[in-house]
Amino acid sequence: MNVFLYIGIVIYIFLTTTVAAKLGIEHVGSSASIMLLLLFLYRLIGFKNKNWLYTSKGEISIIIVLSIIITIEFILNYTSAIRSVIFFLMVPMFLSILLREQGLKTKMNVSYIVLFFFISECLLAIYERIFQINVFPYKDTITGNTSIESWSFRSSAFLGHPLSNALSISIIMGFILTSNIKQIYKTSLSILGYIALLSFNARGATIIWTLILTSHFANILISKKTSSTTKISYIAILIIIIVSISSLILNHNFGGRLIHRDIIDGSAMTRVKVFDAFSFINNTDFWIGNPNNYIPVMEKLGAAGVENSYIVIIMNYGLIMSVILFFYLFSWIKNQVQYQTLYNKAIIIVSFILVGSLNNGLAGPNAWVFFILCSHSFPFVFQPTFKLFNISKSNLNKPYTSIDAARSNFNYFS
Repeated sequence: MNVFLYIGIVIYIFLTTTVAAKLGIEHVGSSASIMLLLLFLYRLIGFKNKNWLYTSKGEISIIIVLSIIITIEFILNYTSAIRSVIFFLMVPMFLSILLREQGLKTKMNVSYIVLFFFISECLLAIYERIFQINVFPYKDTITGNTSIESWSFRSSAFLGHPLSNALSISIIMGFILTSNIKQIYKTSLSILGYIALLSFNARGATIIWTLILTSHFANILISKKTSSTTKISYIAILIIIIVSISSLILNHNFGGRLIHRDIIDGSAMTRVKVFDAFSFINNTDFWIGNPNNYIPVMEKLGAAGVENSYIVIIMNYGLIMSVILFFYLFSWIKNQVQYQTLYNKAIIIVSFILVGSLNNGLAGPNAWVFFILCSHSFPFVFQPTFKLFNISKSNLNKPYTSIDAARSNFNYFS
């Protein structure tokens, strides 16, 4: 059955709205999710771990909250919005439960799938930026204006919206940087991701990752564990990287919005004005929610979107249910990263929550899907051969529902 899980994940992350449109596929949400949903239902009947209800209580709590939201929307006759609730978080939570019950080898293979997506996504974004063509164009980029300035071009890669791409890449980068991948691979993949962020022209994500990578490389250079020879090599490599990226920005217009616009420009002001959204909805909609308000509010704000995840969620589901949902989501996130060091937690949370808070990315499924895939699989990525741990073949397929469970069998965690 694992091969179906791998196929399901590949379809789920690669068959996006923009890719499906290019292939002529309609109802992409159902098409991409169906295999994972069927696998979840199949495994639900025969979960080997009889305590799965307890170990997955975070996901189940979120699913219950979402079920209440769906019931409210049904009662209020917002039936067209029910489908978006299901794909927003309910399907990702089913995926999280499914992954939690997988064996170690399966989780490692999932991490390789995510890395393959990451590299493919970054290379496609860079290719699009070099040749200024969107292979899978996001609908808002399809215009009759062919005289677009080079510096303002934004890659669309597989996920369509540049900011959705940037957030997903940011999340994966956070887990790469905090994993046990060798430093040379961390550095190479991080720089590849950083150039992709420049290709998406995502200023906020680029600035945040400039700070994260500066902190990361500074820690390597000041660490007592790093030999003098390695430090000299790193300094030489960093100089080359800084010069190369500076050239991409200054001479080839990568990340052009960083230098061709003020940091506080119309786009940034839109994120400040977004708080006026609540002045355009009535009290009932504020407390109970009304997903039909999104487009009218967007038009009244004079923006291309309501660029704030929390405001979008409150508009859709109302303040009462949103606060409950936020509580369970952040409790679940805390549980997902609880075994990371404080420094690693900071990197993961900043690359996920802070970057996602700069726009409405957290109000869509992509960010949650990649956080789930990474948090369940990256603790095991690029580990030494299983023989090193003297693990029996049967234990390879044993589900590890937490790092505590794994710690009893793997000296890697000691």
